[in-house]
Amino acid sequence: MDKLTLTDTIKALTAMERTLECAVCLGTLKPPLVMCTNNHCVCSSCGEDLKECPTCRTEMASNVRYPIAFNNILNEIPRKCDFSEHCKQFMLGPELKEHRKICPYRLIACKIVSCSWEGPFQSLLEHVKTEHQESVVENKVSSVTFSDFSVNEAYYCVKLVFYKDFLFWMYTKNDPTKGKYKAIVIHIPQGVQAFKCEIKFSSEFINFTYMFKVLSEDVDIDESFPIGKILSISSDELSPFLDDNKQLSYRINIIDITPKIKPKTEHPENENTNILLNMLQRIENKTLCQFCKNTFLPPLRLCHNYHIYCKNCEATTCSLCNNSDLVSYLDIKQKCRHSNECEEVLEKVALEKHERICKYRTVLCQIIGCSEKVQLINLCDHIKTTHSTYSIFDEDDSVLWHDFDLNTDSYFVEFVNGTDSLYWFVTKHDVKKSKLFLFFISLPLVDNLSMYSTIFFPNSCSNDEHTYTQPVFDENTNINDVFAKENCMAIASKDLSPYINSDEGGLECSYTIFDKNKQ
Repeated sequence: MDKLTLTDTIKALTAMERTLECAVCLGTLKPPLVMCTNNHCVCSSCGEDLKECPTCRTEMASNVRYPIAFNNILNEIPRKCDFSEHCKQFMLGPELKEHRKICPYRLIACKIVSCSWEGPFQSLLEHVKTEHQESVVENKVSSVTFSDFSVNEAYYCVKLVFYKDFLFWMYTKNDPTKGKYKAIVIHIPQGVQAFKCEIKFSSEFINFTYMFKVLSEDVDIDESFPIGKILSISSDELSPFLDDNKQLSYRINIIDITPKIKPKTEHPENENTNILLNMLQRIENKTLCQFCKNTFLPPLRLCHNYHIYCKNCEATTCSLCNNSDLVSYLDIKQKCRHSNECEEVLEKVALEKHERICKYRTVLCQIIGCSEKVQLINLCDHIKTTHSTYSIFDEDDSVLWHDFDLNTDSYFVEFVNGTDSLYWFVTKHDVKKSKLFLFFISLPLVDNLSMYSTIFFPNSCSNDEHTYTQPVFDENTNINDVFAKENCMAIASKDLSPYINSDEGGLECSYTIFDKNKQ
C-alpha cells in the first residue's frame, strides 16, 4: 500500500466509486440499500418508489439483508457534499456528516417570530437585514435594545447577532408568572468554534455583568429555557435598566474561546497523498477475511449471520459465531413482503415458495357483494363477523342451496375451512346454457399440495348417487374465465331433477376434498 503513487491511489478510488455508483442518482451508494431480485443496488432514498430495477428491469426486493462488510466499505467511501453543486467538499462519511453541519450552502430557517423563510445559510444575514432590520445586532453595535418591554408582562424576542463574521441567534424571554428573565445565545456554526457571551447591565447607579456559554445549534430551545444553564435573572432586577419609553437595553459581547491549533507544516501534496492512502487502508481493513486475515478474494462465502469468508479459505463453519454456523456461498436473503408480522427471511427461490403459502398474504373475499381484502390468517374471522349469516363448512361436508331453482339463474360461493388450505366452493346455474358449474378454489397454507374434490349428488327417492371428481383450482383462478371456458365440472340442468331435496326444497350435495399425494 505504501508503494502506491498518488495517481495509482486516485485510480483505485475512482474505480471503486464507479463500481459503487447508484443507478438512479449516479452518486456513491448510501446505506441502507434497496436491492432487486438480481442483487443490483440503489440508495434507500432512490429506491423508495421503484417498482422495477433500473439496471435489469426485474422486481425490486424489500427488507433485504446483505453482508456486514458491504456496509463497512460504503461507510468508508468518500462522498461529495450534496447541499449544492457549488459546494466542492469531498470527504469520508464521518467527516462529511460534520461538514454538513457547517456547509455554507446548507438550508437554514429564519427563527424570527412569525417568519417562515428558509434558504441557504449564505443568504440568512441578507434576509434578516432586509425583512427584520430591527432584529439584527451587528459587530459595530455592542448594545441591544428591546422595545415595549415590561417586567410584569410576558415577552419573547429573537434577534440575529453578527459578530466578526459569525452568526448567532439570541432568544430572550420574560416570564412574569415565574418572575424570571432569561436569555439564550445559539451559535450558527461555520466551523469548529466555541464562544461565551458577556451581558452587561448598566445604569447611573447600578452595574452588573453576566457570563454564560454560547450553546450549539442542535439544542432544543424549549428545553433549554427551564434548565438554567443560560442567563437567568429576576425580572424585577431589570427595572433600573428600563427607560421612559419602556425600552430595555444592555451591552452584549461575544467572546471566542476556541482552542488555538498549531498549523500543519506538512507539504500539501504529501498531505493529500497520505489522506488518500489512509482512506484506502481503512477500506482494506473493512474487507479483511475473518479466517485468513487477507483482503477478500471473490467469490465469497458467508454464514447465516453474514460473516464473510474467502472461497480460498475453504471454511465450512464460522469461527465467529457461537453456534458455529455453516458457511455457504453468498446468496442474498430477503424478508417476506406480505407483512411485517411474517418473520421469514429466505433465499430467492425459497422465498417465492413461501410467499405463495404465507398465512399473512392478502386475499380477496369472494362472498357475493363483498370486495374486502383480508389477510389469509384472518379470513375465517372475517366470514364470521362480516358475513355472519353464512355457514362455514369442513373439508368433508354437505351443502343445501335452498334458493336453487331449475328455471332460474343462481350463483353461490361457500367458504370451507380446511387444515392445510382454505377453500371457496363456487357454483353457478346458467339457465341459458342449461348447466350447473361447480368447482373449488384452494388458498393453501402448506406447500406441495395436490388437492382434488369429489362431489356426490344423492337421490332422495333411491339409493343411487352420482359422483364427480376434479382437481381443485389454484387461488389465482379467474372465476369468470372458468365459467366462460366451461373447464370445470358441468352438469346438465335436466340431470339435476333427481337431486332436488323433496322435503326442504333446493339442491343438495355432499363433497370431500383430499390431497392426492396422501392417497
